[in-house]
Amino acid sequence: MKIDYVISWICQALFIVALLSGIPLVFAYYPQHAFESVQKITYLTPFGLFFRKLHYFSSELLLFFIVFHVIIELFLSYKSKRKTESDYLFGSLAFIAVILLMFSGYVLKADQNGQSAALVAQNIMKDSVILKYFSSFLSDSSVFYWKFFLWHVIFLPFFFFLFVFYHAKRVLPRIEFVSIALSLSVIFMLFFKMPKDIPFNLTSKHLTGPWFFEGVENMLKMNVNVDIAVFLGFFPSIALMFYKNESKFKTVINILLILWVIFYVAISLV
Repeated sequence: MKIDYVISWICQALFIVALLSGIPLVFAYYPQHAFESVQKITYLTPFGLFFRKLHYFSSELLLFFIVFHVIIELFLSYKSKRKTESDYLFGSLAFIAVILLMFSGYVLKADQNGQSAALVAQNIMKDSVILKYFSSFLSDSSVFYWKFFLWHVIFLPFFFFLFVFYHAKRVLPRIEFVSIALSLSVIFMLFFKMPKDIPFNLTSKHLTGPWFFEGVENMLKMNVNVDIAVFLGFFPSIALMFYKNESKFKTVINILLILWVIFYVAISLV
């Protein structure tokens, strides 16, 4: 069995685990009392902490395996022309949907870190030439967390499934891969800790967004133009949208992606 085949199945299986583990959380989460309901899930709801950890680690693993999947596909694409330009396009859109899913989930924690991440996103959209037309979505209102909640549990999962279907021509993974994905998630639950929620009555010197957002945040701190920072943050997905099978074009994109990885890791660690 080829490794690219296995990795692609595990990606879909991890999303199923994240989706199913999120269902119990949906019924215990109340956007109008976001932080309080998260704490109730964590400390009072039976098996709430288990499902929350499973949801978190399966999502984190999903992102890692998608990156692994992209690396393998780009390497194997030198020997195989099975992928079409539309496959790369829909794969890129699915990647963006996962990033937005994880970001919206981070905001839905509604602790100091989640609120800080939402504030940074608000400022980005307000200051951006392109994204400012969507800034009303993140405007402060009594339904602020309802917006993120609906996107996180309905719209973004739907778009992800749609993009994956057009990318891979399949959606539901085989049961053995779901078992592997579940086992990996549980193993990570046992050996790694989930980030702590920071309540608003606790002073915190350093508030952070999601780890994959660190590079964009650091560029903004260096007064890099908002649109340039966002472009650089989403460069892999943007580049893969225009990926083609011609060897010269692939070589250029692959070199740019390698340089981007070096740059983004460095800027994230500043």
